[in-house]
Amino acid sequence: MKDETFNIKKKLDELDKIVDDMQNHELDIDQNLKAYEEAQKIIKQLEDKLAQVKEQIVKVVEKDEE
Repeated sequence: MKDETFNIKKKLDELDKIVDDMQNHELDIDQNLKAYEEAQKIIKQLEDKLAQVKEQIVKVVEKDEE
């Protein structure tokens, strides 16, 4: 089942933008904190998606081995 609402490339682009903003000192301390929290949220989403994909791959491989 394909998850049309989750786009890994878009999430990575969002994360890159946050990192760039933080590294370029374009944010004040409150904005930095908010950006950090958003980055952590995106990282968690990506980790969850990767775990889901890994689980699907394992199932396919196991099925092919039967």
